[in-house]
Amino acid sequence: MDKKGQITLFIILGMVILVVAGLLFYFKDILFGKELVATQEELLVETPLEMQPIRLFVDECITEVANPAVYTLALQGGYLYPIPEYSLITENTIIAYYYDEGEITAPTLDEIKQQLELYIIDALPVCVDNFSSFEGKTIEQGEITVETKILKDKLLFRIKYPLTLIEDISKIKTEDFIISVPVRLEYVYGISQEIINKIKEDPDHIDMAYLADFDAEVTVLPYDESNIVYSIIDEESSIEDVPLVFMFAAKIFPNSPPTLEFIPDFVLNQGEQFSYDVDAADADGDKITYYSDSALINVDSETGIFTFTPPDVGDYLIEICAKDSYEKEDCREMKFFIQ
Repeated sequence: MDKKGQITLFIILGMVILVVAGLLFYFKDILFGKELVATQEELLVETPLEMQPIRLFVDECITEVANPAVYTLALQGGYLYPIPEYSLITENTIIAYYYDEGEITAPTLDEIKQQLELYIIDALPVCVDNFSSFEGKTIEQGEITVETKILKDKLLFRIKYPLTLIEDISKIKTEDFIISVPVRLEYVYGISQEIINKIKEDPDHIDMAYLADFDAEVTVLPYDESNIVYSIIDEESSIEDVPLVFMFAAKIFPNSPPTLEFIPDFVLNQGEQFSYDVDAADADGDKITYYSDSALINVDSETGIFTFTPPDVGDYLIEICAKDSYEKEDCREMKFFIQ
């Protein structure tokens, strides 16, 4: 086979490998979800009779740990612990900043999953309490691991919790536990990301019409002059008729308008051209544009230098303005006495 034929063969083989890998990854996701749902119904039946009360107890503990964890995580913007250093601390909760003075600071979905997994690993042994309610039973415990899958309409947790019930000379083992939490976390998180990108485009404007278009209720609460709290309330994500509330905060320092410097009154001669350089400063460093609605003066929009040729004797009041890129402006009336 010549070199050209070998290269072509390698390219084809490479493409086949990529396609197969992609299909395996895709079907792994689907099968993982289906497997969890099917196994959740079958695990109890497959468990030896002596171990079933222990399994039911652990299942109940997992539910008691996971459900509040998901709701608390949502209220705190995707965190359980540690809470980010730069968070909005209110009287009732701590809310993570997703936008902080021009920077998007939201966690990724993988980071949110890790928060849930770490919490379940830490909290489940506390709930189980060393199986103290099973007096007279010897139950050995292994290391807990948690794998989380975020699906379209639910969270699925696969928990490996090796347990061994020792009775006389027999050892009865079980380790696989499954729980499903019916919340649309991925969808709600996606809404938060769209809102944050919208904020970054225009921090000084809240588009309520835009927020109303989502398939979940979005509320906006100005916490103080610089902080805004967004709440996404999803009625489709509900446990015991309690909807999921996902909150995050945005820290936005209000944009300051430019400030025109002092402009004196002018005494001019009729028909003589006059020019003056108007200056302004912007605390935010925004670009400043100068303008006037009066047809009597010509203003250079970039420099602020204007020219004026008084047509008649008399007094004139002419307004000149400086505005920034956010349309914030400062305007002054200039007084001209023409002789």
